[in-house]
Amino acid sequence: MIVECGAIAPLVDLLKSDNTANKERAAIVLGRLAANDAANRDVMKRHGAVNLLKKFLRTGNRQQKRKVETALQSIGEESGRKQCRR
Repeated sequence: MIVECGAIAPLVDLLKSDNTANKERAAIVLGRLAANDAANRDVMKRHGAVNLLKKFLRTGNRQQKRKVETALQSIGEESGRKQCRR
């Protein structure tokens, strides 16, 4: 129901914010919406959530990184940890 109302695009837009608390909250919600729902995951990928989450993974604090990794796993993407270690 949430997705049919267009909720994913605004959540992905929050990942573009300078406010890290909003990014963290968006990552949590996106991860929950992605869990066990392939259609939600596809919409998230089309809206660029994966790249934005990976970008936040490089800049967030430890707690935020754990939440982003969980969201990426729910979406079905690797966390990008190898990229972060370069």
